[in-house]
This record gives sequence, C-alpha cells and structure tokens, in this order.
Amino acid sequence: MGFLRHASAVLLFSVLAVACDFTKDLVEPTPPPPASAKIELTIAPSPVTVTVVCPAPTNPDFCLASLSPTVTVAETAGLGGRIDSVEVVLRNVTLGRDETKITLGADWVARQAGTNRLEAKARIGFQPVVSGYPIPAAAPRPQLRIILGVQFVDDKNNTIFQSVQADLAF
Repeated sequence: MGFLRHASAVLLFSVLAVACDFTKDLVEPTPPPPASAKIELTIAPSPVTVTVVCPAPTNPDFCLASLSPTVTVAETAGLGGRIDSVEVVLRNVTLGRDETKITLGADWVARQAGTNRLEAKARIGFQPVVSGYPIPAAAPRPQLRIILGVQFVDDKNNTIFQSVQADLAF
C-alpha cells in the first residue's frame, strides 16, 4: 500500500511539474523592432470616377476632365516617419505616354491630411485633385490611368518609395 501511495505522489508531482512548464511557454518574447517601415497605398474608388465638362463656346474641340480620388497611406511594419512627397502622374494608356506629372511636397500633404507625419501602424488619407485636364470633345475618350507615388522617410532614416495606380472611368 505504501508503494501505491508513493507512486501516486510521484505521478501527481510529475503532472504538476509538466503543467508548470506549459505556463512558462505561454509568455511570448517581444519581437525585435522593425529595421524599416513598410507603407501600403490605396486609391478609392477604383476605377476613379472622372467628371467631364465640355465648355463649347470657349473651345469646342476639347472637354475638361476632373477627378479627386481618395488616397490612403498606411504604415504596416511598426515604424513611423514622414511623407516627403506625393507624385501624381496621368498616363494616357491609349497613346502609351505620361501626359501630366506633378510632385506635391510635404507641406501639401500636411495641409491636406493635417500632418505629413505617419505614426507606426497608422494611416492617413488625402485627395489629390486633377482638374481641367483636356480631352478631345469629338474623338472617343482615351483610356487614362492615374499613378500615385509616395516618398516616405521612416524614423530610422530609410527612404521608401511606393506607388499605386488606378484606371479612370468616364
């Protein structure tokens, strides 16, 4: 009988020791900080809706197109930084060439979004507006695409350039 009592005590002690080891494994180690930020861009809506106005008396050969998509920049790696510039390109896919290219600085981003600072795991949005883009009044509408690029400098001084594109819908 003493042997069974001793064996039960050893078995109980063994089960408790194993249970204690499992709790030690439940604590996750802190991951190392990211070496670089990662940004993701989205354009909404996609395709981007275009408004066309044809001011016939002024110039009957051309209509004027306007668009204002919402661009969202998200940091996903866990390291903040600042948006230095936004590049906006209108590409005429029909003719195979870039027709308009502008670069908007950090001050423009700050006016649009309230800041050009993007915190770790956060997002900001803004609306680059293109207005008065000439398109032929009589010819078929060209196939156009907007290409947006963002230059971002993270808190470890890494420079990241990310771009996204969307077709335009008349």
